[in-house]
Amino acid sequence: MRYLPAAFVLSVSAVCAACSGGTPVSPSSTTTSASTSLSLSTDPTIGFDHLSGLPCDRYVKGGVSPDFTTPDGQPVTIAIRQPFPPSPSCVLHSYTESGVTVTATSGEWSVITDYGHPAPFIEIYVPCTQQAGTCATPATPGIGTIQVTAAGATFSFKSIDLYASLVPIPYQVTGLRNSTTVFTIANTLPNTSGKFATVVNPQAAAVIDTLVINLSDAVSAMGLDNIVLAPVPQ
Repeated sequence: MRYLPAAFVLSVSAVCAACSGGTPVSPSSTTTSASTSLSLSTDPTIGFDHLSGLPCDRYVKGGVSPDFTTPDGQPVTIAIRQPFPPSPSCVLHSYTESGVTVTATSGEWSVITDYGHPAPFIEIYVPCTQQAGTCATPATPGIGTIQVTAAGATFSFKSIDLYASLVPIPYQVTGLRNSTTVFTIANTLPNTSGKFATVVNPQAAAVIDTLVINLSDAVSAMGLDNIVLAPVPQ
């Protein structure tokens, strides 16, 4: 029998100092490894936990809003969302945990360390377009796709948590084995209003070697957390 490997390796574009207003540091990638115990009785949950030490907060303090004051008229310091596009040092290209690798194949996925289910999680962000002084939804949605593999090992997919701040979440989840489609789940979640909603795979026993997750974002933030898998004997 062969199981999903127990070591994890974390790879991001850089140590994320710029996400908190600092300076990106070299080298351009950082790697962390450790040993964990994994057995057939354990369902690996890819929750991006080993990214939590990176300073890639979505919101930072320091902005002063003229619209909010204290009772005695003093300005209020508010949290400001990091500018879009995100700092290159916060962009996720590839992440490996418990022998499972998550690879961004389309869209710009960012690590967010001050929110999640629990924190951290990864998201795509589509800015609104300015039209006659108003913030409008872009004509074309942003597409974010990730691919999940396990170094050639087979596994099954159980569930995933999806998030959006302002819009419904059109998603498609495809499981493949030997490049042949085994299942496809396609639907639209109602707006989760800044919370996470769990999508459960109705074919959770299906054996696959590749999982492709696609989100279509009309505007603002949309992301994912907690990819729950189950190892399969080889």
